[in-house]
Amino acid sequence: MAGPVLASILAGVYLDRVERRAALIAFSIGMIAAVVAFAVTTQPLWIMIAALAFQIMALLHVPTLTIYAAELFPTSHRGRTSAAAWSINRVASALAPLILLPLMKSQGVWPMYLLVIVALLVGIGLVAMAPNGRAGRSVD
Repeated sequence: MAGPVLASILAGVYLDRVERRAALIAFSIGMIAAVVAFAVTTQPLWIMIAALAFQIMALLHVPTLTIYAAELFPTSHRGRTSAAAWSINRVASALAPLILLPLMKSQGVWPMYLLVIVALLVGIGLVAMAPNGRAGRSVD
């Protein structure tokens, strides 16, 4: 419950001050660290801290990615491409439990954690190869 509030406050503070690609990569690395921490700890308090850290990183990632993606496309294509990307995101979010839960049931938790980490690493690679956004520069 605290995650969305903290992430919203933090996003308002940092979004106009950081280079978007670097922030996206940092948040993905933070999510990977939280997954690993969640996977290796057995203490309830540390499990809750790792889960909260993952949630905050993910909630910071979303507005940053939304703004960065909008900066990449010309105005004439921005609405269509942003809507398509958001739709793909929603479909992937709906499919994730259908993939991760059977994987966890058949193979255990580590392959599931590994799949999440690999997906985040692929995202880092894609962002690292993408063009710079307009952070700190006027659209005019």
